[in-house]
Amino acid sequence: MPFVKRCRVTSTVKLTSGGWGHVIYHKFATGEGVKTFEPTDDVSDLLALWQKVEENPLGVPEKTDEKSVTVLPGEKVSVFHQDTPGLLSGWELKCTSLDTESLKNLRVVVTWDAHSQPDINAPFGTFFGNECGYHSVRTLLVGSVRNEETKETRFYNYCPMPFWKSAEVFLVNDGKKQVEITVRIGHNPLDSRKYPSEKCGWFRSSDYYPPTPNVPGHDTHIASIKGSGKMVYGTISGWGIHHAGCEGDVRVTFDGLRTPQVESDGSESWMPYGWGFELPPQENPASGYDGITRSNADWSMIRTLMGDFYPFFTSLDFRIEHGEMNNGGGKHSGQIFYYGQDAAAATITDTLVPDRETRRVQCDAPLSELLARYEGMPDEKPFSRFGWRPQAFLSLTVSISQKNSGLILQRLSDQEKGRQAAKVYVDGELVSERIWYYSDSNPNHRWLDDEFQIPARYTLGKEKVEIRLEPLDVGGGKTFNLFGLRVLSIGKEIKN
Repeated sequence: MPFVKRCRVTSTVKLTSGGWGHVIYHKFATGEGVKTFEPTDDVSDLLALWQKVEENPLGVPEKTDEKSVTVLPGEKVSVFHQDTPGLLSGWELKCTSLDTESLKNLRVVVTWDAHSQPDINAPFGTFFGNECGYHSVRTLLVGSVRNEETKETRFYNYCPMPFWKSAEVFLVNDGKKQVEITVRIGHNPLDSRKYPSEKCGWFRSSDYYPPTPNVPGHDTHIASIKGSGKMVYGTISGWGIHHAGCEGDVRVTFDGLRTPQVESDGSESWMPYGWGFELPPQENPASGYDGITRSNADWSMIRTLMGDFYPFFTSLDFRIEHGEMNNGGGKHSGQIFYYGQDAAAATITDTLVPDRETRRVQCDAPLSELLARYEGMPDEKPFSRFGWRPQAFLSLTVSISQKNSGLILQRLSDQEKGRQAAKVYVDGELVSERIWYYSDSNPNHRWLDDEFQIPARYTLGKEKVEIRLEPLDVGGGKTFNLFGLRVLSIGKEIKN
């Protein structure tokens, strides 16, 4: 539901006596080309697409390679190889011998364009969205369909996977049992208009996080990715988390920020069900879960991100809490899948630490000191930092890349009081697309990292710019403050 200026979400359900919810949203650099959603808009094509669960939304592949293979313990078997540009446009595999252990021990290994390391190295269970394997879990792009009569399961993955030189696909058996499986991989010639190399990333996986005992008081760090791209889906599992097994928040941070930009209010809310994992399987076109009936202790969930994709310029970190306050015990495992490049799409070109560089800043307020800690960072100890709490203005000159295609200002601030807001000027010109605004507050964990994007029309071709911030009162006073700043110069189109 795109909008040009503002969006307000309301509910007729009163949350004053209990209840919760969250809204995922994206901020565009500009409103150019954006048309505000209207309830009367024709969305029949979109609805038709979302109803194609178990079908390939890309259509029938032009070619399909099919083979039946036996993968012996310790064996690595090639199931697809091509030395010309192409697009893998649909995986469909059938097998009767994959139990929960086999879903961990049989791996999918893919190398694009003769890279030195595999781009995908994933257990069967995470690649197809379910590490439990007890029931069918079907989403639009990824899923498994179990036939209870024949005990055969059909696994599918319809994410488009372009390559510009070559592709190699292997199945690797790390288990003790042989696996007999039928493999069908659809592929098309590469359409360079749809998949230009200068704008696309390779389909990749993070390193698999195997079932590992959770540490009391610490989040489980499922994935850490460097480079640039966007996340496509994640498969996350919990094992033996007997105390409040689905209450752990999922926390996702991008581009080096320490405040989660995506944070659920429980494992089940991330994918998104609000009432635990007690009645598996449950599924919808975007997400689903499997597990043990009437138990939140053992489960596997998948969330695909067709609509709420997670883009990142320099890095992505994916963590999950166990239990209400990392007191759930048990184990987590999982993996995320994304389109990505090794190179970052933005570069840190300036950094401000207020107590070291006060001469760079002009402000109508003196420095003040705060000792605090971050929300959602249980491993982070409290630390002290100096900063400014301006009432009229704060300005400084920062270094940027001359070839930038816009800037990202990353700010450290005190979020004790909410509704922080400020006008932003670049070399005296108001950034008219938006104000810098953060509505929430946290008087207990007061450090906040947030960001503000400046479109390229204010910065292109410049090596330095003056940033001026003028606090606004949007209800609750002028609460905008600054305790640290990083300037990221966005690069041009990501290249292979």
